[in-house]
Amino acid sequence: MVYYSDLIGRPWKLHGKDEAGIDCAGVCELILVRLGQNPPRIVDLREGDAFRRIVDYFDKFSEHFSLLGRNHTSAVQEGDLIVSDPDGQGVSAHISVLVDLSTKRCVTSTFEHGVLAVPARAIKNVIGVYRLKEDSE
Repeated sequence: MVYYSDLIGRPWKLHGKDEAGIDCAGVCELILVRLGQNPPRIVDLREGDAFRRIVDYFDKFSEHFSLLGRNHTSAVQEGDLIVSDPDGQGVSAHISVLVDLSTKRCVTSTFEHGVLAVPARAIKNVIGVYRLKEDSE
């Protein structure tokens, strides 16, 4: 928990990655870096067609990410990214990062709550679970 606890409670801010605020993509990037990984910039999922953007993003960076499946109860590990459609309408996409394998807790950032930890099972309408490939670090 030590590598992400200082992020909990920070306010949400579009494109943010610092004390002033952080969005869901920013918090995922920061945590991956703290886990010793080097992810490519995670796309802003709030602009335009979020589904198209997330599919394009993971297609573009397929040499960096592996699609594990569409179910967050699959063989996951810390640092895996869970991409979801929060409203189930295909309008927006949201990203969280698994931070605690024993409790299957994820960290994300929302407009309403800022940075928070949530149980993976609370994430609805999962689009895909992705892992940064080891050779892309």
